[in-house]
Amino acid sequence: MEELKDLDPKILSKIKVKNQKKILQLTGTKFSPPKAFELLKKDTGDFTEWNDESEQAADLFQKLLKREGIELALKPPEDDEEELRMREQERLRLIKLLQLKLKLKRAA
Repeated sequence: MEELKDLDPKILSKIKVKNQKKILQLTGTKFSPPKAFELLKKDTGDFTEWNDESEQAADLFQKLLKREGIELALKPPEDDEEELRMREQERLRLIKLLQLKLKLKRAA
């Protein structure tokens, strides 16, 4: 959901919302993606405070963006860096173990 934080609101004005008549009939107002973005931003405290309702709204908003071909820059989770570091350490241990086995074979 935080990837919405980096979205350029100017892009949103290019979205053509289908069924505006039906939306107007059901809600009394037309759907405006830039206004929806600002409302979501305000409701979540600049995308820092999430609740079930705002998460659901963000999910629907992201589906709309995807349908319109607007890709969000996904950031890798922070724990991925830790996982990569641990994998590197494990590989280093395996290399050292193989080197030790080779030395033992040569000594025997």
